[in-house]
Amino acid sequence: MNCGNLLIATPKIIGDHDFHRSVIIITSLDDENISGHIINKKLNYNLNNLIEDIKPPIPLFYGGPVETDRLFFIHKSSIKIPESKKISNHINWCGDLDMTIKLINDKTISSNDIMFFLGYSGWDRSQLESEFIDKSWRLFRNDISNYLFQKNIVNIWKDCIKSFGNDYILWFNTPNNPNHN
Repeated sequence: MNCGNLLIATPKIIGDHDFHRSVIIITSLDDENISGHIINKKLNYNLNNLIEDIKPPIPLFYGGPVETDRLFFIHKSSIKIPESKKISNHINWCGDLDMTIKLINDKTISSNDIMFFLGYSGWDRSQLESEFIDKSWRLFRNDISNYLFQKNIVNIWKDCIKSFGNDYILWFNTPNNPNHN
């Protein structure tokens, strides 16, 4: 497991509101902890609803249940933002927020280059290892940088689940709530 990999919630997490059908990009890991942000749960308001200085509407995502009052972001590594941390060859994490706002307002950064999150998802290593053994999560190691910043990433969970083969074939076209089937 590396930063930039994706954690894919399996259908086993069906009753968990936070993680049901979640796709999480890993942004930080060490010997004890792993954290990341849910990339496929768009909120019903934009970043400019939180930060008045931002002119264009930038989507905002629910990053996870921890510190939901904190703002985080990932961006293409081709965009140079001071103090950002490389998490893969094509993706950086956070950095100088004031500079980021300036680059957004100057149109150097668009919504195709960056994703903002409220909150994050985190585990201690033994907890996540236990959830892997329980088959609640699968690891997706392919480079997703081209897919990540698309405006509509609603299907990313289905696409990742399909890539695991026939183990989850029943779930490909099942509605978000199976009771609506």
